[in-house]
Formats: sequence, structure tokens, C-alpha cells
Amino acid sequence: MKTTNNEIKIIQILLASNDYISTYEIATLIGISRRSVREEINNVKNILKELEIHFTSKPNKGYIIDEKTPEIINKLQEIINKNENDDAYALVPNIPHDRVNYILKLLAQSDKYIKMDDIADDLLVSRATIANDLINVKKELSRYNIHIIHKPNYGIKLNINELERRRIIADLVFASMTQREVFYDFLDTYLDTSDREIIEIIKNNNLYISDLSLADILINYSISIARNMAGHPLDTVFEDFEIFKNTKEYHTVLDLSRVAKEHFDVDFNDSEKSFLTLMLICKGSTHDKIYQEDQITSKLTHTILDDIYSSTLIYIDNRYYDRLSLYIQTALLRQKYQEKIRNPLYDQIQDDMPFAYYLTKIVNKRIKEYTDTPLSRSEITSFTIFFNNIITDHTDHRKKVLLINCMGNFASNYNTNMLEKDLSNDLIIQKCISYPELLKEDLSNYDLIISNAPIHKNYDIPVINTNYIITMDDIIFIKSKLTYYFNEENLVYYFHPELFEHSVSAKTKKGISTVLYQTLCKIYPLMKSSVKANFTNKNKYSLHSFNNSIGLLKLNTPINSNTNNIILTFKEPVNYDDQEFQVLIVFSSYDQNNIMYDTLYNTLKKISEDNTLIESLIKCESYTEFLSILINNK
Repeated sequence: MKTTNNEIKIIQILLASNDYISTYEIATLIGISRRSVREEINNVKNILKELEIHFTSKPNKGYIIDEKTPEIINKLQEIINKNENDDAYALVPNIPHDRVNYILKLLAQSDKYIKMDDIADDLLVSRATIANDLINVKKELSRYNIHIIHKPNYGIKLNINELERRRIIADLVFASMTQREVFYDFLDTYLDTSDREIIEIIKNNNLYISDLSLADILINYSISIARNMAGHPLDTVFEDFEIFKNTKEYHTVLDLSRVAKEHFDVDFNDSEKSFLTLMLICKGSTHDKIYQEDQITSKLTHTILDDIYSSTLIYIDNRYYDRLSLYIQTALLRQKYQEKIRNPLYDQIQDDMPFAYYLTKIVNKRIKEYTDTPLSRSEITSFTIFFNNIITDHTDHRKKVLLINCMGNFASNYNTNMLEKDLSNDLIIQKCISYPELLKEDLSNYDLIISNAPIHKNYDIPVINTNYIITMDDIIFIKSKLTYYFNEENLVYYFHPELFEHSVSAKTKKGISTVLYQTLCKIYPLMKSSVKANFTNKNKYSLHSFNNSIGLLKLNTPINSNTNNIILTFKEPVNYDDQEFQVLIVFSSYDQNNIMYDTLYNTLKKISEDNTLIESLIKCESYTEFLSILINNK
């Protein structure tokens, strides 16, 4: 029974999995497309059927081998072992994806013409098959702005320089290691052999590099050595390189050059050293770097921050300015020298971090205007994660607390320790007093009171009551109350600019649900239409109308893990479940203790008491105009 490498890999994955495994997971592990997985799965199914092994596939769940008895495991292991022993067959790429990569690597490594018939003979396929594969090869090369040269009776080749060849080869090698085990096997070959010296050099020069970037650097270093040994040194001149000769990355490369000479008898020329230095700088972490201000980056950063504020009302303060500037500066450097970082999370960020992704699109637009080059997918991913950290970590400065204790010194010390241990980033305890002393205290020195004695009197600052001995439930409650009382900018994170629609003409419940679904699809293009049931089935939501003008529809179960609060304003008042309104906000968020919902509810209630504000809200044509009214009446 003949099997392909990918079929064997799928069988290994199914054998190792105790639960359903999806097409996406298999594709990620093997490093092929999901369509290729579906093609291979059909073959695997037939293989298992011949062996009388029951195989189940379920939509939205994936695939599983139902029963893994010792007999079944032995049968499958025999196939795996046989495949591993059949090296000659295993080395021949036999699916389109693998053949395309094989041809790409062949063209990148050779500066001579290659006949299509020779490629067909090597791959054991017809010339027509290779002609079809070349269509996809050309698509891949278009990412590098490279074209294939055809010469009758000679064949095909790439008219590119040595640096371009290496970039293609490095991308192909890295892509082949997307399977996690293979990726770390590659690192292990350096960690477990004399080549560990290379990693030690990087470490000893205090370079902060992620595992992904380290693998990328080692691949490029290996390619540099191999190409030099084959007589293909770099001859590229890198503009303005002199400014990098005092960096620790350059000194690291001098050490790596010594290793190349000692181990492989390869002398790196100045071009090689420049290339490796720039690679270390561009692929290294920004964790230990300090932003060195320059006019271009500074101007670009200010423009981007202005754009973010004008489109979202989010003010990114000085705590994040230098870090954002450093990200922009490094992105510009990578574009200048055509270096790249590799981040595999791009396909996830759009769904998992939609608001941060929206902010990144603003960055991408401005950088593209300046350089004529958009950010790469990996660069977009890094910026999105950066903005997402700002969104999730956004807090005000620590609040000054007056702690009221009615239980003696033990309780006072215990409660103080609990608060300082679990809420050190949120508050600082200025003073601890007993309840009778509260009357004499100047409360202008504090932001809030936390008390284990019941306080029902109204004061000019918020009061948070706790148990006599503070528990984790109290900590969670205090934290949510801090958000409610003090994070005045919070409303800007409640909504998404693309989830705002004004002057909607829909009038019926069905029509409105369709508009809501279409609005969500602007962020989630693959969202299923079944989500509309969340807006039409009364068991799935609660609806409140304020003064027959503003509707607040709260979903019992959020659409997904993100905050997806939708704003619609209508041309005319609409009737929804016998309630009337001309503005609708759909609340879809995991909202612990209802802090976000209560804030929004009270804000809308306040606005609904003023007909002028209602009219202004209805007439809003822009997201920021609408949001400003909410913020001003929070």
C-alpha cells in the first residue's frame, strides 16, 4: 500500500489525538493548505477503510479514529515504518503544494536555465502537470516582484540577485517547519550539538530574540554558509550601514563570522556581515531597545495618534508613545532593508482582536502613504497585539484609598495585605482608620473609601463596602467598581467604529436583524447568518426602550468572546417587540458584574430624559459624534 508523506503525517496526527482534530489544526501542523488537507483526508479514509479501521468525520469538529486498540495501533505503525524506510518514494513531492515549493527552491538555487522536461522527470509527472504547477509558482514569486524568464529550447530561470535568491530559500525552509515538532527539532539540532556555540554567542551579546526569530536567524546563517561554500557570496551594498557598526548586533556577527571560518572555512565578506547584522537588528525583539527619536518617526507617530483619536476618540498617552514610536521606527527599518519578521497569528487576530486590528489598519495606511509599501502580515500582527495590550491593560493611575476597619489590628493588617497584594496596580492605601474617625477626616485627600463597616451615608467620594475579612470575591468586586467609578475613557472601548450605522431604513424586526448581521460581517466576513436568531428570538435577549426613543438590546449569550456592541440609528422610529425607538444599541459582551451594561444603561437613561440630546443622538452621522454624546453624559 503506497502512501504519501502527507497521508502518513495525517495518520500520525490522528493516532496521537484523543479528540476530534480539525482541518485547520492538521493544516497548521503539516504546513499545507486546508484544501490540501481535505484532499489528503479522502485518501487517508480509504487507507483506513482497507485496514477495517473506523474513521469518523463531523462538520465543525473534525476527524477522529474511533477506537485505538493495540491491534489498530500496530497496523498503523507498520504503515508509518514502511513509509519511513521507503526513502526514494518519500523524497519525491507528489501533491501540487509540495511540487510548487520544490520548483521554487530549484529555481532559487540555480542561476542557469532549467528545462521543464527535466523537472517533470525529477517529479515523476507529465510536462502538462509542471505547466499547471508553474501558474502557482508565478503567484508565489509575485510576492517578491519576481518573474520567470522563459527561453525556447533552454528552459526557465529567475533573473534575480543573490540576496533575492536567499530570501526565497529562507522562506521555503521556514514554511516547511510550521509543524511544531519539526520547528523545535531544528532548534534542538543547535542546542544538542557543537553548533550550540552559535546560540551562546547570540545570548552572550545580550540579544533578545524569540524562538521564531531565532530559528529564522539560524536558517539564514546556515544559508549564508552554504551559499558561500557553493561559491555564491553576497555582493549587495546596504545603504547607510556604517551607522550600525557600533551596535551589539554587529559585534555578534563578527563572532559568528569567526565560527563560520573555524568550522566551515568560510570567510564572510563585508556584504555578508552587513546582511547578518541588519537581520539581527530587524528580527530582534524591541523589548530591550530604547526609542531614539528621529524627525520622520516622530512626525509619523503623531499623525497616527491624531488619526486614531479622530476616528475612535481613543487617546494613547505618553506611557505608550515611545513604544509605539519604536514599533514604527523598526517597521520602517525592516521595509528599507526588505527584512521581515515572522508571526503565525495573522489569521487569528482579525477575529480575536478586531478593535486592535482596526487601529493597526490606521498605522498601515499612514506607513503605506509614506513608503509606498504596506505592512506585512506579520508586521500587522505585531502592531495588533501591541494595541490589544493597550486596550486590555488600560487603567488609570493608582487610586488613593482611605481604609475603614472596624475589627481591630489583625483584620486591619490582613485586609491591607490583601488589597496591596492583589490590587497593587490599581490602588494605594493612604491611611487606615476606625469608623468614628471618619467624621474628622479630610476626604479631599482620597479618591475612594473601602470599608468593612457598613456605610450608607453619601460622601463626595465613592464608598465600597466589603466583608469584615476581605475575600477574593471582595477583590473582584472592588476591581470592577474601580473600573466603573474611575475609568472615564472606558466608553471608547465599548464600541467599534465599524459597528456603527446611521440613517438605517429597515423597519421590521427581520429587516433590522439583517442589518445587524451585515454590520457584524464588516468585522467577521465569515460569520454565519444563523447569528440573526440572536436578534429575533425573544429567548436570546432582553430589550429595554428609554422614552420610546432609545433601545438597548442585551444578548443573553454574547456573539463571541469580543466586545461587539452595535449602534444603529434609524430614519424613522421603529417598532421592535411592541417597543418603539429610533436608536438601537445591541449589547454583546462578557461583562462581569454588569459594570459595562449598567454604565451604558444609566448613560442612555440620562440622555433619554433630555429631548435635545435624543434628537442629537438620532441625527449623528459619524461614530465619534455619537460616542461623544455618550461620553459627555456618562
